[in-house]
Amino acid sequence: MSESEWVTVLRVACAAKSQAAVARALGYSPSVINQVLKGFYRGDLGSVEAKVRALLIKESVLCPGLERVIKRAFCLEFQEKAVKFNRGQLQAASSLHQQIYSACLGGCRYAKNFKGEANE
Repeated sequence: MSESEWVTVLRVACAAKSQAAVARALGYSPSVINQVLKGFYRGDLGSVEAKVRALLIKESVLCPGLERVIKRAFCLEFQEKAVKFNRGQLQAASSLHQQIYSACLGGCRYAKNFKGEANE
């Protein structure tokens, strides 16, 4: 079976820089990146894939909340803020954030279900 496109992109990025540098950019430890590259990672592989697609591939997605195309990195950043808002770790959210958050909860295919799993 051939390697997934995103893993190939991850592998190329690590070869160009280092596993440690790429891990830092993605917000993971070097050991996580190493395990992903070796095919042994037992954690949330979907989250690693989403970060690679957002930050290395620079993928764009159609946001139903905004009704326009946005960068996947913004989508993931917003989702992380939404989780903090739900936990009471952020004080207020703008009406824009409320609109996007409602779309996330409404079943957006790119949104996490706020338990760490993508809806895809």
